Amino acid sequence: MSRNYKLWYPLLPTFLLLACLLSACQATSIIPLPSPGVQVQACTAQSLPTLTTLEPAQTAAETIYASSSSHLYAFDAGNGATRWCQSSLFHSQSDQIDSLNTVGNNLYATTYSGHLLATDGATGRLLWSADASDTDGKQISPVGDTQTIYAGFQQIDAFEIRNGSLRWHYPLSSQRFLNAPPAVMNGILYFGTDTLNTDPDQIYALDAASGTKRWTFSFPDGIVHNLYASAGVVFFSVGDTWDNDNLLGAIDGQSGKLLWQKSFVTENSETGTTPLTVNNGMLYALGSLPSASTLSLYAFDMHSGKVRWSVPIKQPQIAEQLVITNTVIYLVSSSGQISALKLQNGRLLWQGQLRTTATVLPSSVVLLNNHLFVATESVQDPTPAFFIHAFNLTTHHEDWYENITGTETSGSSVANLSA
Repeated sequence: MSRNYKLWYPLLPTFLLLACLLSACQATSIIPLPSPGVQVQACTAQSLPTLTTLEPAQTAAETIYASSSSHLYAFDAGNGATRWCQSSLFHSQSDQIDSLNTVGNNLYATTYSGHLLATDGATGRLLWSADASDTDGKQISPVGDTQTIYAGFQQIDAFEIRNGSLRWHYPLSSQRFLNAPPAVMNGILYFGTDTLNTDPDQIYALDAASGTKRWTFSFPDGIVHNLYASAGVVFFSVGDTWDNDNLLGAIDGQSGKLLWQKSFVTENSETGTTPLTVNNGMLYALGSLPSASTLSLYAFDMHSGKVRWSVPIKQPQIAEQLVITNTVIYLVSSSGQISALKLQNGRLLWQGQLRTTATVLPSSVVLLNNHLFVATESVQDPTPAFFIHAFNLTTHHEDWYENITGTETSGSSVANLSA
């Protein structure tokens, strides 16, 4: 339970890459869910992004998608050229896109008021829209496979990917809500909740095809910030934002049995959570153990929770984000610094720098086409500015960046990226 829960969150630019791990869902009911009040049109000149090219770059087949306020963008991942720009017109003028993800060739976005939008990735055409929540607030990022999209806030809904009709609906109590995107593994959908009352916070396991509950795991206190499912194990970070009374642990994905847990502070006053990533039998997380006072990158044995190695972050900053490959760990800091670490032991390999003029809130990062794409929000300027950076991992320099703020974009905008 979060004793000081608020419906607003720090406006951190988020950067998401879909891992298609979902099993096929079979509909138990088909209920059309039209979402009135959602229309799209081409962006006006004021909302078009501004591209700055720093190094020679070639066109690429891959596309980077972004959102800011009510706008969706598609960029050539090679040279940053705009492929299309779409502006959504919502019933509420204050509504805006909150999260963005890709499934196959299409985009799926949620808005603060609970709309779920499906957009053709090649053209920007709105395919369908549905109501994924009747509660205003930060919606979870939609996840899906070739048949089903999962979304919600005070419930989990499974939508038919072709037309947005409802496959199944799993309600939560009026005092319980999701705080992080779900994870799907071996035909089971996992998600964590926070509560506004004295009920315990929980991790749920539902049958992905029917929405039937398989098991729940309860915590006496704390918000379930992060879930990551891999190799039959569900990893979690749980904590109270204000007390920093945090846990890191692992649960057996089939039985719901706790495998291990330990005190681990994953909180950060600006970002709220730390990424969890599994690779080569290790769970990687940013945070600190009770015996340490500095932020570090830890590698835990995924089965036992034993610390294999840790590397201090010498200058802890507002936000640190990471992405991991089979050989290298990439860290992005609020100074715009990119650090490459050796996967086996955390040894520093090299460092580079994004073209930022102020302290920024970096998103998570995505590795695509030998580039790291990073979405940032400047936090020192009078008016927030939102950028997309393309950092070349061969030259260790930035090839280009896009300013997606636009004169139509207000200070409450959120930048999202998806590849």
